[in-house]
Amino acid sequence: MVAAGVLAAAGTGLLNVQADRAGLVVYLDNDSIGTTPLLNHPVESGEYWVSIFNPDSTQSHYYVLQSGSLDERLGTLWQLARVNKGTTRIAVRSGESRSVFFSLRQVERAPAQAKWLTAGCIGVPFLLGGLLGALIAILARG
Repeated sequence: MVAAGVLAAAGTGLLNVQADRAGLVVYLDNDSIGTTPLLNHPVESGEYWVSIFNPDSTQSHYYVLQSGSLDERLGTLWQLARVNKGTTRIAVRSGESRSVFFSLRQVERAPAQAKWLTAGCIGVPFLLGGLLGALIAILARG
């Protein structure tokens, strides 16, 4: 009970970061703060980005997006889908505990999901347009 009173007085809260794999490096606003499972880590009140991805690797992805070939850019987009799944925005309030869970399985599946989503966004309008065109042709004959 004393610890909670100290946290509230100091304007800090606690952060817990867990994952389905131990030993993942945890970054809080681009600074490494430990590895999973990270339990009862004191954090000043505020909003933060929590990630299991090194900010330097993320910066290199953005560089490739700006200057890489088309193939390199597409590959980087799929990797950024992984970063998106392994990063979240949190708000920590004084005297409170905030928990985050990362599923490495979902992180690894994110590029495939992004590809399917992209294919669906592009393919479905063409499919619907083809069906509508066929329906109009059938109705025009009748």
